[in-house]
Amino acid sequence: MRKKQLLLTAAAITAIPAMAFLSVNRNALGNSPVISKEFSKPPAETETPKGVDLKSSEPEDPQKVPVRALSAPEGIELPPIIASVYDYQTGTIGMYSLPEVSGGDMERVSDISSYYGGSLHGNLYYACHDGRYEDYWETDSDPHGHRIQAYDIKTWQPLGNEIYLSTYRAGDLAIDPATGTGYAFCDYGSLMFHFYSINLQTGEQTDLTPNANFVFSDDSRALAFDSEGTLYGVTKGGKFGKVDLQTGVNSAICDLKESGDLQHGWTGTFDPDSGNFLFMYNGSPDWGSTHESRLYSINPESGEYTLLADFKGKCITSMFVSPENVSDGAPAVPEELSGDFAGGSLAGTLTFTMPSTLCDGSPASGSASWRVLEGKEEIASGTAAYGATVNAAISVAEAGRHTFVITASNAQGESKKARLSMWIGPDVPAAPDNINVDFDENADSFTVTWDAVTAGVNGGS
Repeated sequence: MRKKQLLLTAAAITAIPAMAFLSVNRNALGNSPVISKEFSKPPAETETPKGVDLKSSEPEDPQKVPVRALSAPEGIELPPIIASVYDYQTGTIGMYSLPEVSGGDMERVSDISSYYGGSLHGNLYYACHDGRYEDYWETDSDPHGHRIQAYDIKTWQPLGNEIYLSTYRAGDLAIDPATGTGYAFCDYGSLMFHFYSINLQTGEQTDLTPNANFVFSDDSRALAFDSEGTLYGVTKGGKFGKVDLQTGVNSAICDLKESGDLQHGWTGTFDPDSGNFLFMYNGSPDWGSTHESRLYSINPESGEYTLLADFKGKCITSMFVSPENVSDGAPAVPEELSGDFAGGSLAGTLTFTMPSTLCDGSPASGSASWRVLEGKEEIASGTAAYGATVNAAISVAEAGRHTFVITASNAQGESKKARLSMWIGPDVPAAPDNINVDFDENADSFTVTWDAVTAGVNGGS
């Protein structure tokens, strides 16, 4: 193995520790944007609310629970998620299509607010906000109840009447796929939560836990039903598990090592393709001056979880996976995707295999069309036999991480999307491995060796 060598004269090295002091933002009421023509962030409150019933096992001030600063690697493929996003830089809120891979850009799809959770049922999205209109901040009234409005996800037009719920703010909203009943942990007063069922047609709500208060770490603030009708959630203390529909108690399958605060809501949904629970954490690593959202994928059987993406300066409080309506007679998904852009070139080849079956699993015969997109731009297309290998010539304008979408289509429709994300163009060398330092006492010198670097830090060349 080739080695690189470096001779150094011995010298004393001193490390000086440093300490940083951070100011604390005690915005403890979890304020949402004001609902008006232009959304804006409400004024921060400087006092901790009175009447908070802290458990003896909880810290005295849950606002001061430190939040880990984490970053997800770029280029991880994400499910097609639509989410309610509050942007702290612009003070605006809306529904966005999250990027197809981590590190990409969001695309705004609607101006509606779903700050206090939301859930998809069929083609209807039920958006929950807290009913705080401008007169709330100008009077002594306290209309803390939340409002739920159904929207058609194809047009984002409201359907039916908005329902008003008199209980305090909801943490998140989940809808039973079999019954269409909504479930949420709602603020019962003084930041204590009860577990409610909600008739989404009439607005009738039932307190399922009248004799129990869920305080801070115990209420499940991210909720979602799986396809079988089992409710799962993540507690404010970071425990993921099944939620009992009678008691609201979380079974705690795994510990995500995330701690919540009083300022940010969380949300969850299921990915129908993987069967995993998608959890969106929101928090402030420095207790208020910066905000970030983190997306996790959790296996509901084993409890194993993966950080998929992080979004700086955002608060993402409801989401769903956009359904892909694919005909049974359309081609299955293209497979075996790879790219070859040798020597840091911006021109190369994408290789993939056409599906050999249709979406319903039946054998396919003849040929089908294919196309390659980057973003919304089609950059290559053609026709190939089912099961054939396709080599598509591709070029990009600049070096960086690029994500390509490949689909196949026939007269019955287009397949689901296959994605390939890769670095194209010159890359920064990765850090060397197998570093060794030997000191020669007689020569009073060091010899440093390391393995030759053959890859870039982003996976390029």
